Amino acid sequence: MRAEIPFFPISPRNSLAAIQHLLSKTRPTHVLVSVEGPMRDLVQKSVEGLDIQVVIADMPTFPLLYEHTDQTLDDSPLPPRTRDIFATRLMVHSSGIFPVPKLQLMTFTDISN
Repeated sequence: MRAEIPFFPISPRNSLAAIQHLLSKTRPTHVLVSVEGPMRDLVQKSVEGLDIQVVIADMPTFPLLYEHTDQTLDDSPLPPRTRDIFATRLMVHSSGIFPVPKLQLMTFTDISN
């Protein structure tokens, strides 16, 4: 949220069709996914056939983010930003009670209340 990039966790329990529906509605440019084979395969299959270009990248692991490793990370502070409290910051979806998941967009104001 500090980077002002909307965050959208998608449940791996969704079907291929449900994930395709969510991706087509939100039109992401990047998807971070765990390095586990089944989840990565599901995401790759989900973006196939969609009319959007999506970069699929490894989700950072806890050790990479918080433990000292040989890998170099840029840990410089982010520059100050003017926060648009009405911009979408979090996207969530309903569970399996609907034929396709329902999308809910949340602003910074929604989250902070």
